[in-house]
This record gives sequence, C-alpha cells and structure tokens, in this order.
Amino acid sequence: MKNIKKLLALVLALAICAAFALPALATADEAGKPASEGPFILTMNTPQKGHTYEIYQLFKGNPAQDGENWILANVQYGSSGWKMESSENTEMTAAKAAEKISEFTTQELNEFVAGLDYENMTAVDDSLKNADDATTPLTWELEGGYYVIKDTTELAEGSEDVVSGIMVRVVGPTDVTPKPTKPTPDKDVDKTDPIVVGGPYDYNVGDMIPYVLKATVPVKDLGQFVKPGDDKEKSTYNLTFRDYMEEGLLYLPSEADFHVYYTVNDERNEIDKAYYNINNSPAATGEKTPTFEVSLDLFKIIGTDTNNWSQFIDGDNIVIEVTYKALLEKVEQVGTGVKNEVTLVYPNNPYDDDQTGSSVSPPVDVPVYSFTLEGTKVDGEDGTKVLSGAEFQLKDSEGNVIKFVDVDGQFIRWSDTAFSEEKTEGEGENATTYVYKVEGEDENGSPKYVMEGENPKKYTVVETVTSDENGKFNFGGLAAGTYTLVETKAPAGYNKLEKDITVEVIAKIDEETKKVTWTVAVNNEEQEGAAITVANNKGSTLPSTGGMGTTILYIVGAVLVVGAGVVLFTKRRMSN
Repeated sequence: MKNIKKLLALVLALAICAAFALPALATADEAGKPASEGPFILTMNTPQKGHTYEIYQLFKGNPAQDGENWILANVQYGSSGWKMESSENTEMTAAKAAEKISEFTTQELNEFVAGLDYENMTAVDDSLKNADDATTPLTWELEGGYYVIKDTTELAEGSEDVVSGIMVRVVGPTDVTPKPTKPTPDKDVDKTDPIVVGGPYDYNVGDMIPYVLKATVPVKDLGQFVKPGDDKEKSTYNLTFRDYMEEGLLYLPSEADFHVYYTVNDERNEIDKAYYNINNSPAATGEKTPTFEVSLDLFKIIGTDTNNWSQFIDGDNIVIEVTYKALLEKVEQVGTGVKNEVTLVYPNNPYDDDQTGSSVSPPVDVPVYSFTLEGTKVDGEDGTKVLSGAEFQLKDSEGNVIKFVDVDGQFIRWSDTAFSEEKTEGEGENATTYVYKVEGEDENGSPKYVMEGENPKKYTVVETVTSDENGKFNFGGLAAGTYTLVETKAPAGYNKLEKDITVEVIAKIDEETKKVTWTVAVNNEEQEGAAITVANNKGSTLPSTGGMGTTILYIVGAVLVVGAGVVLFTKRRMSN
C-alpha cells in the first residue's frame, strides 16, 4: 500500500511539472536556425485597473527556431543584474541557471519569482506602466529574453485585489494576461450534520444550526508567499474568517463546537486546535463588528516545502473548512430569513516580507428560516364570522404536545437553550410558569438573560393557545414537517371538533438563492398560501334550569292532574 501511495504521489508531481514547467531555454549548442533579434512587442491584455507594472530581464539571447518550436539561444544573464548562485555560493552560468529554472514546478517557480531581490535589481528602462482601466492593453518593446513582470501596486487595506509576478518568454510578438488568483470564501449550512434532515435551511426556534465556513485557496500563486533560502520557515500565510450574525441568531461560545479541517475529495481531515485561534471579542470592521473570528496560518498546517503540498491539494486548491453551531432564537416569517455572513481576510502581496497588508473578500451569506403557523377560527356556516375563545394544542410527529413561549402575542416554540429553566409562581389554579430569555454568556460560559430594569424579563410558557377577538391564533418557530392540531375547547355555543387536524408544513427551497417558500397541507390537501382556517358548527340548544323546557313539564303535569280529577268525579256521579 505504501509503495502504491508513493507511486501516486510521483505521478502527481510529474503531472504538475509537465503542466506548469517553463518553456524550454536553450544553450548555444542547442540552438537551431537564428531568427530576428527583435525588438518584439509584449502585450498585457486586461491588466488590473489601477495597478502598476514593471519589467525585469533575467536572461537575454537570440530567438531561434528548433523545428516547430521557438527557443532562446546563446543565453546570457539579462540587464536586471540578477545572477543565480550555486550551492557552493559561486556564480552559476546563465545556461545552467536557465536550465534549473526550466525544471521548476509551478510552486517552485512562484516561490522563485516572489523571492527575487528586486531592491537590488535594475528594471528595464521606461518599463514602469500604470493601467488606467482593464480594457486598454499595456505594451512594451523588448529584445528576446526571459522577463519577470512585477506588480508594484501598493494596495489599500481591505482591498479585494492581490498582486503577483509573471515570468514570460519573449522570442517574438508575445501576449500575456495577468490572472492573479486569490482565496474565495463560502458559507452554508453543514449538510453533513444529523440535524439537517427535513431540509438544510428550515429549523425550529431553539435549534443549534450547524454552519460551515470554507476558504478555497488556489495553489497556483501560493508559492509566491514562501520566502527564499534560509528565511523559508519564517513564511506566513494568514487567513481570517470574520463571521457576522443577524438578530435572530445567537452565538454561544460554549455551545459552538468548533472544528477546522482541510478537505480533499470531500474527505475532511481535522486540524489540531493548536493551529488556529478563535476570537470571541473581535474589533469592529467599519460599520459592523464581527460576532467572532477564526484565524490560522496556512503554512503552519501545510508547511513551506512546496513539494510536500500534494497531500493537501484538492484539484487546484487547498480547501479549509470551519464548522460551528449557532442558536436560532427568533421566529422569522417568509422573506429574507435570518442571515449569517462571512468575509475572508487573506494576504495580498507576496513581495511584502512582513505580510502586513491584507485583502478582504466580498461577503457571502446564508439565510435560515423558521415558520409561523397562523390560523383563523370561523363559524362553520358563515365563514366571515370569526370566533374567539377556541383553545388549541400542537403536537409533533411523535404525538408530543409542543410547549410555546408567549412573546408579546407571538407564540414561539419553547427551547431550553434559548430560555432558562422553567420557574413556577403561585399555586394550584393560580400557578404560572415563567422562563427567562438567554441573551448570551458570561466569561465562564454561564447564560446571561435579557434584563428589564434590574429584573430578568419573564415569559409565560404554555401548551395551549387561544384564538383572540379576531379569531387569530399562531404557533411560531417551526421547521418543516408534519404536526397535529388539536382543539381542546370550542368557542361558547359551538361544538368541539370531532377529529384532530393533520397539518403538514412544506418548505420549498431554491438551492441557488437559498430562499424558502412555505405552503401548508391540511389533511393531505395543499392550501393556497401558508395560513389555515378552522371552522366550528353551532351546537344543539338543550333545556336549562328555569327555561321553557321545565315550564312545559309543569303544564303537562297540571293537565294530567285535572284530567284525573274529572275522571274520578264522573265515576262517582255515575255510581250514585
């Protein structure tokens, strides 16, 4: 097995070399038929707007044709003044230096370009050019040779841009397009978590929602951030996830359950906690303050030897994932949902030895939703007549009565994570159960509660919800699923429902926009909209004390008595 793994690693390394190695450089002995010495036009298409570029010549020579290929013959060191040293600290010939560079992998080439001592090198005369826009090409007139195009732009803090270097061969008219790569963030619900069963974006209030943050770091330019020579181990590549939660989500550090992974072929490999840091009190970033930050130095995880990166590479990238949980503590109707947002901070300049500059990605957000089942109680014969005083309970799919918390007339599903333990005041029929809403944690991880003056704000816990004067009732904070609505008491003068009502809450999710549209099915019949109507019929009028029913009995009794007297009187008279 070990031999197979080594063989696969070798094949991958050879594939990388074949795909990204420099075009061939040739010595005088390898040269074919001489061609024009130039000058030639080097054209940079679609430069980055506002960026400044400067060119350094590493090698010069005579362009020559070798069969169908153009090569550089009679290779000499160029005008930059750069020369490669051998392992014995002696100057290497230009031909040997060119041969060595041609054998570099992409990462080694990036490392080489970023590690050049530009302060002690001479740029090509008049080669400093600024791109006013991204549609107007930049052009240079150059003799045959190998050049490095350095992006000399000083980026503003928080810019989305990055700078990078390009190595290019000029043996004729040449076009080059700068394609600096940069990390990109993503955020989603962690669909591998067992709680994600009904759908990834709909939840009960009180659920701990599993999130995943992702940074995709292209390997193509990563090597430019590795310092050369003895300074290699001092290299850093710092990534910071900044997480912003909207009202409705609550971050509880003790419950967050953080994990960090590098992912290859969808397989997560957990990273030891010693390699990352969680900041629960980050500073404000502009107008907003992150809820928390997760920071790590990528090179501490993958190392600085670019030849050993293959085990971390997923396609053309290194993927870092952060998983954690947050509490959904507020009901949210159909609409935008409760959003959770992330930005990624990453290095932007491989020529900055101290890596003090950084760029910030555009934000990526993911919404989550919970549903409020709204109902109206009406007269069975006159649907416009609303009925108050009907009492209902809601049961889950296992038949358990669900508890709700009365928050200003909105009944939100009870959760022992979102609220404190129950406390009862009073006795017997006058007993009331209260809870206290959690607003966060103290430094010891103990819950803090919403305060009202000097006392915690109290919320009533109920199992029964009553229709109001408009016939309205609601059960909030629900995920999609099947519920049973039970009428426990009918309005005065009406019969209680003979059968319970099966209510299916359906969440239709647009996977691309992550938006949810709710519908409701009542007894397996899907309704128009997401509200339900419950009708009651009037009951039969029964006799009551002091009413007409007893009066009739009295009259019938009196008639019978009188009749009996008449019969008795008649018989006596006949006998006489």
